[in-house]
Amino acid sequence: MKRLFTLAILALITATPAAQAQNRASETQTQGRGIALDAAERLLIERNLVIVAAQRGLDAARAQRLVAASMPPPNLSVGNTSGEVNEYGQRLQGTRLYWPTNNITLGLSVVVEGGGRRSLRTRFAEEQISAAEAQVLDILRQQLFQLRQVFLQALLARANLTVAEANKTSLDRTEALLRRQAQEGQIP
Repeated sequence: MKRLFTLAILALITATPAAQAQNRASETQTQGRGIALDAAERLLIERNLVIVAAQRGLDAARAQRLVAASMPPPNLSVGNTSGEVNEYGQRLQGTRLYWPTNNITLGLSVVVEGGGRRSLRTRFAEEQISAAEAQVLDILRQQLFQLRQVFLQALLARANLTVAEANKTSLDRTEALLRRQAQEGQIP
């Protein structure tokens, strides 16, 4: 179930180009009059740098799994000694120079792993992927929560503005009524 939820969120995050173009078209339509919550959520998922960075971290964890599952490459080394001095005691004896073609050293080193090290590395890398997926979901959850919280605060502010305007209109009418009554002499 958790895996299906993860895949659903990741599918939502990586929307198709056609859906992204549709989102941009709806964005241009709503620029003058506000934006709906679902459109704001889509834009957040597409453009939020924290979410994008977490997705890149997930991509890096997947790449690390590929590296961990592969065998280390063999190393080939080539060396050359131009001269050799054998020193015995206080005196130099047996100084000998070599031709470069006579003293080339070739080496090949291959890592032989025992004890299931590669499988342990691979398992660790898979756990890192799970942690990165959980981090993406957590960041997505946090960012959506913050967006929804701000959206509701904006709706509350709009409602408060509407109530304040209605109160002002009502007070203006009451004041106009009282002035008219005072001019007509109905009240002192």
